[in-house]
Amino acid sequence: MEALFLPHSFYIKERGFMAFDRLMRAAATAYYSGLGYYSHSDYTIPGTEIVADVVSIQPILKELKPRLKRGFAPAGIMQYLIGNDWMTLNELVEKTGYPLDFIGTVLEESRDNGWVEIGFLDGMAACRNLNYVIPAKECVLTFIGTQDIKKKLDLLHTLQGCFNKCYFVFPYFISPESTEVIVSVGGGVMKYVEELGTFTELIPPELFEIEDKRRFALIAENILFLNVFSKKDEII
Repeated sequence: MEALFLPHSFYIKERGFMAFDRLMRAAATAYYSGLGYYSHSDYTIPGTEIVADVVSIQPILKELKPRLKRGFAPAGIMQYLIGNDWMTLNELVEKTGYPLDFIGTVLEESRDNGWVEIGFLDGMAACRNLNYVIPAKECVLTFIGTQDIKKKLDLLHTLQGCFNKCYFVFPYFISPESTEVIVSVGGGVMKYVEELGTFTELIPPELFEIEDKRRFALIAENILFLNVFSKKDEII
């Protein structure tokens, strides 16, 4: 399959894949930032060892403002309270693997910050989501297509449910056969023109529903946390 995506010899001999991939990752991160997304390159998807070239989150700005005032929600715990009613602390210990005293401390702080309510369920300490909302509208994965293309295509199956769109970016036009392989897994195709610093959508991606809300919440909270303080003057 890799042979389908090989570029002109110019990119192999003169530019080198590694250096040009780094340039495209940086350019893609800047591109999404200009569109209002919060992005991170070489991002390890929470709960996996999968590294995506660029992950971009479209934030819900009204959800970011309270985080600047009272701190980010503890996504490692809150993910299990999404869509659930009361859950005992012992259940959270089992699901998260965190020590009970750590969970208790985090939940007390989260209660004070307005994220959770603490009470009792069948005589045991318990909590439930009070007003937590995943602070993002959309998650877009972007892969640079000049290296490890088969591996990156396979990753889409593993990550189904936690992203809405996926693009593969190339600095050259690819063959119809290569395009068909990407389209068959729901991916879109973009071309990057280095001299202009532009990205052009050649093939739109398929739109997916978020089904894995837990992982989506982890991705959203983490990427927004990594970005938010550099952009806090824009949010306030």
